[in-house]
Amino acid sequence: MAEMIPDTLPASSTAGERRVFAALARLPDDCLIYYEPVVRRRYPDLIATLPEVVVLVIEVKDWWLAELGSVNADTVTITRRGTATVVPHQRRQARGYMLRMMDECRRHPQAGMLMQKEAAMPAAMPSRSATSRC
Repeated sequence: MAEMIPDTLPASSTAGERRVFAALARLPDDCLIYYEPVVRRRYPDLIATLPEVVVLVIEVKDWWLAELGSVNADTVTITRRGTATVVPHQRRQARGYMLRMMDECRRHPQAGMLMQKEAAMPAAMPSRSATSRC
């Protein structure tokens, strides 16, 4: 079972967050799952670290298919109780959190070990220019 931080979710968590948190808990023991960590004054729903594989930034949305209106690369229109609301696309949100985390990692004194070098083998974290495409 993955290490969950915190061990249990607060009462304020959504049903969707609880479902995703429970699913991530079944990952192997060496995985770390963080609920709402602070990333430069922002709070992604979940960050999962899977050693030797990836760091995932997960933004959970508790939307029903019937509530979805228009969707584009930047925004999603949700209609609840007759009121349409335009919200940022969750992929854009998660990508913003990822870029903030990468910027923070670059500021670390040992960041050079994590960054991809030109014409070198892939490293744990590519340079920002290499990841700027969606």
